[in-house]
Amino acid sequence: MRSPLSRAFALMVPLLPIAATADSSDAQHYGQYYCVVEHVAGIKQAGGQMTSGEVSLRESDMKFFIKVGPVVRDDLRRKICIDTLDYYREYFEIISLDERRPELGKAVDDRRWVGLNCFTSEEITVTYPSAPARERNWVYKGYGASPEHFGAETGSWFNFYREYDFEMGFYYDFGPVLEYGHCTKIEPPK
Repeated sequence: MRSPLSRAFALMVPLLPIAATADSSDAQHYGQYYCVVEHVAGIKQAGGQMTSGEVSLRESDMKFFIKVGPVVRDDLRRKICIDTLDYYREYFEIISLDERRPELGKAVDDRRWVGLNCFTSEEITVTYPSAPARERNWVYKGYGASPEHFGAETGSWFNFYREYDFEMGFYYDFGPVLEYGHCTKIEPPK
C-alpha cells in the first residue's frame, strides 16, 4: 500500500509540466522596467565596527533595469525536476521504513532548490548596465500571485508590487542591505 506522501508525489509529478509553463493570470505586469533606488538601509562596516542605518551605494547601483516574465523551463530542466521528485518520494518512503537512502543514478537537485527550480512560475532579472559582465544580472524567482521573488542566496530577494514599487534585500559590504524604490514600465516601440 502506498503511503500518503507517495500518493501526494504521484499527483504532483504530472502537474510539473503544467506548472513549468503556467501563465500568471495577472501577467499584465510582465515587461521591462527602469528602476530607481530611493532609500537604502542596512548594516555596514566602518573603521572596523559594524553599524546600522542609512547606507550609501555607488551611483551605478542606484539605477537598474528589470525584466519580469514567466519562468521558461527546457526539457532537460523538466526531466531533472521529475527525477528529483521521484528520488525524494522514494527517499521519504525508505526513511519512514528506517532503511538506507535510494540509489542516486540520475541528475537530482538538492532538496533546498526544488521549489525555485521546479515550481516557480515567474522571474525577475535585474540588470545593472554599468556593472562588469560577471556582476551584471541577478535572477529572482517567484510563485506568481505573490510580490515575493527569491534569489539563489539566503538574504537575496526582490519584492515587486503591482504599483511598481520594489523592495530588494541583498548583502553589500559585509552586511544585509534593504533598498526601497520605484520602477517605471518601459513601453516597447510600436
